[in-house]
Amino acid sequence: MVGREVIALFTPAAVTQFLRHLHYPLALRRSAAARVIGSERRPIEAGEPLRNDDLIFVQSVAHSCLAQIESEPQTLRGAASRARQAAILTRYEVKGEPRERIVAELSISARQFYRERARGLLTFAALLADRVLAGVSGSRRARGVPVFAGTGADHSLERLGEMALVRKARRDRDLAQRQR
Repeated sequence: MVGREVIALFTPAAVTQFLRHLHYPLALRRSAAARVIGSERRPIEAGEPLRNDDLIFVQSVAHSCLAQIESEPQTLRGAASRARQAAILTRYEVKGEPRERIVAELSISARQFYRERARGLLTFAALLADRVLAGVSGSRRARGVPVFAGTGADHSLERLGEMALVRKARRDRDLAQRQR
């Protein structure tokens, strides 16, 4: 995939959908962004579905990009803003917590919430596109060496238990809402 095509995949709307489906394997398998990230781990044929280990790799890359948003403090004000952005993306987009609770706990207005969310989505999209483009160039692709070295993707099986808990909590929440 060429650089422009990769960047076109990571629009704010596509990134929002990608993050919201991060812990839903069926929906994540349908994601074009997940397919591109997964193809950096191993070659994936056109009609071949993503395997579970591919999904774990995609999830670990996404989590490392979320963590990277917060770990780039250049100024004190910028560090606080990026910490809010990372918290909003993680809690609202990935975990599905209600906006009102996040706004109250972060002590920000609803308008500020949406501004921070938009900036966070753009930052996350840029970080994710950079990671994918680094792999597309082929410079880091070596036999037995993961393209996304340093992302924790090799140790992503440890996170599988955490992701299963998140999926279970979402299922329980959805079931409770249906029973009301």
